[in-house]
Amino acid sequence: MRNLAEFCVYTILHPDRLAQAMRNEGTTTFTECKPWVRGRQRWQMAKAEGQIFPLILADATDCTGLVCWGTITDIEIDGQSTRYTIENVHAIPGSRTPRSWC
Repeated sequence: MRNLAEFCVYTILHPDRLAQAMRNEGTTTFTECKPWVRGRQRWQMAKAEGQIFPLILADATDCTGLVCWGTITDIEIDGQSTRYTIENVHAIPGSRTPRSWC
């Protein structure tokens, strides 16, 4: 079993896209209009160590709660945008806020 990385990425998605990611049994790819430079560096370090690199997701229409999490399998930066691929997306039980994870 691989270890969980010390760091993760947190982002928001529209509820329809969150549902799509949780329904998908394979990988799902999304694009964000920001370059995840630090996130990609930390993902590459985790990957080199054989660690799982989590992505925490919240609802873009209501960012007060964390909805689900998955594993990042790829991060590509193209100029000012990032394409990221995730798998194994699962709902986070209970009511959690981004601050409660700090």
